[in-house]
Amino acid sequence: MEISRRTLFATKTLCELAQQEDGIGSDPQEFAAQREVSPGYSTHLLNALHEAGLVRRDYGKSLRYRLAKRPTEITLRQVFDVFEGLESPTACARPPHPCRRSAACVVNRAWCDCIEECVVAMERTTIADLTRRAGPLRERQVLNSSVSAAG
Repeated sequence: MEISRRTLFATKTLCELAQQEDGIGSDPQEFAAQREVSPGYSTHLLNALHEAGLVRRDYGKSLRYRLAKRPTEITLRQVFDVFEGLESPTACARPPHPCRRSAACVVNRAWCDCIEECVVAMERTTIADLTRRAGPLRERQVLNSSVSAAG
């Protein structure tokens, strides 16, 4: 299972939205430049998150994106499914046609167990969890940059 740049960008964007009460502004040039992606790419991903019901668009003086749900209600699994979908790393465990010997195969069972573990972890991890983890990390980064600048 590989997590693409799209999924990483989308997850980071959702974390940003969770931390900003006023959402993300619509200036595609500025938004994309801050994230080092093209305006078309960021718009495409925000639109996909909107279509999946994870973000909403607010129209006013300018377009703004906001979370459509509470951060505690958006799981990594939901984000992953928008951009990746869940597929087994091995053909023998992929529905709808698993290997005919899969019921007695220890290798198949191992891959199926791995997939189940990943799904459980993604379903229990929310955007709120990630933003809570970001707090101490951000504080350490600021502290480290202050120490480096002083030394």
